Amino acid sequence: MTTIEKSFEALEKSVAKVNAIVKAIKDSFTGEEQVPTPEAAPVEPETSETPETTETTETVVQLEDTPKSLNKSEMIRKYFEKHGMEVKNKDIIEYARKTYNIELNAGLVSIIRGTMAERKVRKAKESKGVKKVAKADGVNKSEMIRKYFEKHGMEVKNKDIVEYARKAHKIDLAPSLVSIIRGTMAKPKSGKAKKETHLEGLPMTALTVALLQKNRGRDGLKLSEITDLVIKSGYKYSGDKGREGITQNVWQALNNLSKKTAHPGYDGEVSVILKDAASHRYRLNPKAKRRKVA
Repeated sequence: MTTIEKSFEALEKSVAKVNAIVKAIKDSFTGEEQVPTPEAAPVEPETSETPETTETTETVVQLEDTPKSLNKSEMIRKYFEKHGMEVKNKDIIEYARKTYNIELNAGLVSIIRGTMAERKVRKAKESKGVKKVAKADGVNKSEMIRKYFEKHGMEVKNKDIVEYARKAHKIDLAPSLVSIIRGTMAKPKSGKAKKETHLEGLPMTALTVALLQKNRGRDGLKLSEITDLVIKSGYKYSGDKGREGITQNVWQALNNLSKKTAHPGYDGEVSVILKDAASHRYRLNPKAKRRKVA
């Protein structure tokens, strides 16, 4: 006999006993002799015999304790954090079934495991605090070294600059690069910048190449820096836009020289000028060979 059937049987007995009591009370008021009935016996022992009802009540209480808006993903994450990433999917599924009376998809457990593992790897990399890249946050290593020398003097040690780069910009510097920049900056200068009279009269393309040739020791020049050198060289500008017009002429010359084609005075089809797309600096192409004159 099932639990429900037993419950109904007990309920019918209780109703019969209550009806018998009510009838006895009515008979006492009408003067009729009360006839004891078997059903009028105390009902306490019989009504208490419902063990299945107690179990059903406990099951209902357990379901009421289940959160109404349980976040499955958060529950899985907390389980991993508490028991470690080595636990099996079936362990978490069994835990959810017993504790919250819900079913979990093994695929969801695998996805959460993967995202947590990736996050752990990413945090481990970030904790090192060093990005081994040529540039970090737009910082040019060579330019940064030059500015450090200009600010603190040429007497600073390589390790001081390396440490500064690691702390301030989170990048690694090679001591050899620091030494190269130190050497180029330590070369004696030829005195005050004089007017480059021998460059006067050159067309813009030839003038641009000549200026880059004179600054070959650097990492290249920006458009504004080339414009400054063109103006100092005594370039004759006939327009009415001033510096803006000269800058446009310089940019046009650089653009033409950057094309891989035949250029006057050079062998084959080659780009005379190379542009760094990241730093927007221009420099001569070392593979561009000048044509020998017989």
